[in-house]
Amino acid sequence: MSKRWQKGFIPVMLLTMAFQPVSYAETLNELQQQKQQTEMKQNELNSSLEENDELLDDATSQIDALTQKVEKLSAEITETASLIMRANETLAKTEQAIDELEQSIDALAQKIAERDRLLADRARAIQAGGSVSYVDVILGANSFADLIDRFTAVNTLIEADRSIMEQQQQDREQIEAQKEELEEQRQEEQRQKTELVVLNDELTEQKAENNAAIDSLEAEQARLYEQKAMLEEQYSEALTLSAELEQAIIAEQARLAEQARLAEQARLAEEARLAEEARLAEQQTSSYTSATL
Repeated sequence: MSKRWQKGFIPVMLLTMAFQPVSYAETLNELQQQKQQTEMKQNELNSSLEENDELLDDATSQIDALTQKVEKLSAEITETASLIMRANETLAKTEQAIDELEQSIDALAQKIAERDRLLADRARAIQAGGSVSYVDVILGANSFADLIDRFTAVNTLIEADRSIMEQQQQDREQIEAQKEELEEQRQEEQRQKTELVVLNDELTEQKAENNAAIDSLEAEQARLYEQKAMLEEQYSEALTLSAELEQAIIAEQARLAEQARLAEQARLAEEARLAEEARLAEQQTSSYTSATL
C-alpha cells in the first residue's frame, strides 16, 4: 500500500473515533458549539471523500493502463508462440534435409566403393596373366596399327579412371558443401528459436508481474470503495446531526425568547402592581389628611 493511500485512510479512522452521536445540550451556547464542531467534521469528511475519490481515480487509471499492457503482452506472446511453432517446423525440415543428405552420403560412399571395385577390375584386366607395365603393352604390339589400338585402349582406360576419380572428388566436395551449409542453417535456426523462447519467457514473466500488480490494485480499489461508502455514511450522519442541531437551536432560541417575553411580562405586571400599590397608598394618605383637617 502506498503512503498516499495510507494518508487517505488515517483521517477516516480519526473521524470515526472522534464522531459522537446526536445529543442535545442544555444551553444555546452548547448547542451552537456542537453545531460548529459538526460542521467542522463535515468539512473534514468532505475533504477525505475528495481525497478518496482521487485515489480511486488513480487506482482505476493504473488498472486500465496495466490491463492494456497485459492485452498487448498476450498478443505478443501469442505471436511469439506462433513464431516458435514455425521455427520448430523449419528446424524439423532442416533436420530432415540433413538426414536425407546423410543418406545421400551413404549412397555416394557405396557408389564410390563400386567405382573403386571397377578401377580394380580394370587394373586386373590390364595386368591379366601377370605384371604388365604400360611400356610392355606398347612394345608388345605386333604392328603399328596394333600399337595404335593398344595405345588408344590404354589411354581410354586411363582417361576413364581419371574421370571416375574426378567425379568421386566432385561428389564428395558437393555433398560436404551441402552438409556444411545445412549445418550452418540449422545452427542459425536454432539460434533464432532460442531467442524466441527467451523472448516468450520474458513476455510471460512481464505478463505475470502486471497481473499481480492488477490484483493488488483491484484489492486497493475495493478497499477504497468500501472506505468511500463509510465516509458517505458518516457524512450523511453529520448532515442529519447538523440539521437536528439547527432545529434544536431554533427551538432553544424560541424557548429563550418565550422565556424572555414571559419575564418581561412578569416584570411589567410587577411594575404595574407596585405602581397600583403606590397609588392606593397615596390615595389613603390623602384621604387620611383630609379627614384630619
